[in-house]
Amino acid sequence: NLTDRNALSALTLRLKSDDGCIVWLNGARVASRFAPDTPSWNSAATSLTDDEDALAFESIGIPAGLGSLKDGENVLAIQALNGSADNQDFLMVPELELRVYDTATALRMRCRIRSRSNSRPTRNM
Repeated sequence: NLTDRNALSALTLRLKSDDGCIVWLNGARVASRFAPDTPSWNSAATSLTDDEDALAFESIGIPAGLGSLKDGENVLAIQALNGSADNQDFLMVPELELRVYDTATALRMRCRIRSRSNSRPTRNM
């Protein structure tokens, strides 16, 4: 639960992915990577990611996400996109980083929110 959205100074998505994704925050599309402009439920990524590149975190600044946040509970939704339906490798590891600037103490704080998977990985990454 967010108590003061106005105290946030930056929102960054750190992501390991193979191949692409679309990110929504409270129903607003705030970021995408290798995604079609008008996606459907079964969309494929518009480009493939090399396996080696997929294992490194990529930081995606999402300034539009700051305006989508609200005090209280927020919902982050990610539509993961694979290169094709028969592509057998897949990876999606998101972390949401919130930065807060406290003017009273001139202190910068970071909070990382890591995802939990509802399935077991098939490959150790």
